[in-house]
Amino acid sequence: MSLNAKTSAPSRTGSKQSVSTPVAGLSAPLCKRLVAPQAQTVRSVEGAFSVAGAPQKAKAASRTSIVAAAGPAAVGDGKREFPLSMYRNIGIMAHIDAGKAPIILEKMDFPDPVIKIAIEPKSKADLEKMGAGLNKLAQEDPSFGFSRDEETNQTVIEGMGELHLEIIVDRLRREFKVECEVGAPQVNYREGISRTAEVRYVHKKQSGGSGQFADVAIRFEPGEPGSGFVFKSEIKGGTVPKEYVPGVLKGLEEMMSSGSLAGFPVVDVTCVLYDGSYHDVDSSALAFQIAARGCFREAMGKTGARLLEPIMKVEVITPEDHMGDVIGDLNSRRGVIDKLDDKPGGMKQVAAFVPLAEMFQYVSQLRGMTKGRAQYSMKLERYEVVPPNIQTEIVSKSIFMQNFVFLLTMQAKVAATA
Repeated sequence: MSLNAKTSAPSRTGSKQSVSTPVAGLSAPLCKRLVAPQAQTVRSVEGAFSVAGAPQKAKAASRTSIVAAAGPAAVGDGKREFPLSMYRNIGIMAHIDAGKAPIILEKMDFPDPVIKIAIEPKSKADLEKMGAGLNKLAQEDPSFGFSRDEETNQTVIEGMGELHLEIIVDRLRREFKVECEVGAPQVNYREGISRTAEVRYVHKKQSGGSGQFADVAIRFEPGEPGSGFVFKSEIKGGTVPKEYVPGVLKGLEEMMSSGSLAGFPVVDVTCVLYDGSYHDVDSSALAFQIAARGCFREAMGKTGARLLEPIMKVEVITPEDHMGDVIGDLNSRRGVIDKLDDKPGGMKQVAAFVPLAEMFQYVSQLRGMTKGRAQYSMKLERYEVVPPNIQTEIVSKSIFMQNFVFLLTMQAKVAATA
């Protein structure tokens, strides 16, 4: 039995392979099924192969071996089945005995991307190659993603750090022969609330015939860090019929994608529907959906909306004679030193928590401070509230860019109709 760690399409064969590490003492030829976590079905594989050099069948896979399973055209995640070309979640390869239930291991969880940059091909010839390259890279790396911004008409790639995205761009150039231009890195901020507020909102519209009516009273509470969006209904006595409650939920979910401060996603909010009213003729799920949106907009002005920024855990290994410079530089980046450790060879390890926004171009800065003798790593630790002065600057820039994009969009529409 083995834990599947990667899905890729080797250029040698062109067929999909799932690279995995055995976690139980089963021989590789017995691994004949690919199973996604919580899946309802399994898929046959052609066999397990050693990935040391040219792929060859492995006679036995030890617990420290790395093997590749080849053959499945599609996998399932317990809810649906889809081609491996679209498969980005980590799955499981396990030995299945006839007549017995499959062995399911816990899936790997990956954090959401924390940084993004705009990327554009230099020529039309590179456009199609870039799309194919990004698709293949996204298949292989669950922590990488890309999307198309319809307002700016730009392709945006997202990852876990500046170096991560630099490697992605470099692979596009080397492996897919795509020449592209990249923009300045942008931090994926979040928005949250700092206090509880109860808001009542009535949506009423009458324009001849049946109208629209919905009345909702919702309590907005700060959630626990990492809780995301939580919805609860405390409706009693049918003040809001149960068939309209999903409309309220949908309206709130839509508003969570764009906050009131700078348009970043809203996180860690608990919304409790505790009262409301309806009209026998004019009420509908759509009317309650619209009312929930209005309620959310009003609540953001009463709950102390605030920006949240990703905080990275940074570990630097440096010669002892440069440790003071490293610590001073991290402090200047709004970093908080966590601990200092000794390392072999007279080296020191400095661990600190630093906002991602302050870590751009850190590689070159560290190289210059230590004459190329230090190295560092970082990973997402948590989100924290942005200081007020920095929040004001971020919000101002965001509003300026939103207005700029709006003007460009309007100009394009006018030009199209001229």
